[in-house]
Amino acid sequence: MSDKARRRLAAGLFARLFPRTRPVEVLEGNRRRHTEADQAPFATGFVRIEKVFVKPGTEEPTGEREVIVQEEAELPGPNLVVTQARNLMAAMAAGVANSPLNYIELGDPAVPTAPQLSDTNLQQTTGQRKGFVPTQSQNTVQCVATWAAGDGNGFTYTEAGLFTGPLGSGTMFARKSGFSIAKTNSFQLVFTWIIIFDVQDAQSSGCSGVSLIGSSGQVEDYIYTSVGGETEVTVPIDFVIGAKRLMVYYNGQRLIPPDQYNESTTGGGTAKGITLNGWSPIAGRKFYFYHLRW
Repeated sequence: MSDKARRRLAAGLFARLFPRTRPVEVLEGNRRRHTEADQAPFATGFVRIEKVFVKPGTEEPTGEREVIVQEEAELPGPNLVVTQARNLMAAMAAGVANSPLNYIELGDPAVPTAPQLSDTNLQQTTGQRKGFVPTQSQNTVQCVATWAAGDGNGFTYTEAGLFTGPLGSGTMFARKSGFSIAKTNSFQLVFTWIIIFDVQDAQSSGCSGVSLIGSSGQVEDYIYTSVGGETEVTVPIDFVIGAKRLMVYYNGQRLIPPDQYNESTTGGGTAKGITLNGWSPIAGRKFYFYHLRW
């Protein structure tokens, strides 16, 4: 992986991050105030899925490729490094046997759920899994698993998990959904899963992710359930517009301004919130707002 590509991913905007918090005080309704490990190392995941088309009856590529998922700013998707990854990273640091990342496993639930922090396995596994040898470059680990044209056909894959440990009996490190691929013998299926370990500057906005260590900061948050089709969302938190201390998540996915939204006044200028840029939420999906107070 080139330094340019690694830097692009490291900056890559759609870091699948989630906050570690310790509640302190419930304020009202969906708002609460708590402490957060806001300046700390964290891990984030990016997934690339592509079809490599082959000549009929062979494994010889035709030269044609189709990218199904490319997790960067232009194409978000549900992807989480799950909570139990904290224990796995500790095991990796201690050199515990079978702790390295080792395989990707695929599932086929008809209606896949978005990844949750509490996930410990796939929603509905197909038993299709491929091992790999992870490669490391500075703070980035890359895992590439390939299903040959003759492998894993007849399934429509809708979720994937990244696992440590022995093939088929390991522990899930991250989970991905939000795609649908009907596998046939006309193409090879290539999964590239990249994990980036980074540290957030203590003077920047609140860190979120699988935190390893960190100090405390005051955080307010708010949960909003979409009615569908909104162009703006009012947030009942007194934040400074443009200060970059408001983190916004939609359906488990972090949104990044100004690509997906802008902080703004809402309700005709009487309140604060966000204005969505060029897209509309689906009814029933949740927004999570986190405001770091200094």
